[in-house]
Amino acid sequence: MSHKLEINCWLVVSQGRRSYEATGRLAHKTPKLAPGEIPIKMQITLPASLFKQPQFLAKIEIPEPSPITPDVKIDDTLKALAESVQQNIGIKISFEPVEN
Repeated sequence: MSHKLEINCWLVVSQGRRSYEATGRLAHKTPKLAPGEIPIKMQITLPASLFKQPQFLAKIEIPEPSPITPDVKIDDTLKALAESVQQNIGIKISFEPVEN
C-alpha cells in the first residue's frame, strides 16, 4: 500500500473587479473573511510517489450554482457525482457537511 499525504486547507474565493474575474487565496487555518469572500474547506490527498515525478496539473472548476428544489436528495446527488468523477478521471472525492 502506498503512502498518502493529506493537506487540509481553505480556498477563499471572491469575485474580481470585473464579472469575468475571480481571485483566490489558500489558508491553512480557518480564514478571516473580507466582504464578498467565500470559504471552501478542502482536504487534498496525494500519493507520496507524486513527489518523485511532479508532472501533474490540478484544475478545479466550480459550475454556476443552480436552484435545488426541496425534493432533491442532495446526499444521493453528491454520491453519484463522486462516483462519476472517480470512474471518469480516476480521482476519489468525498463530500461532507461543514458546520459554520
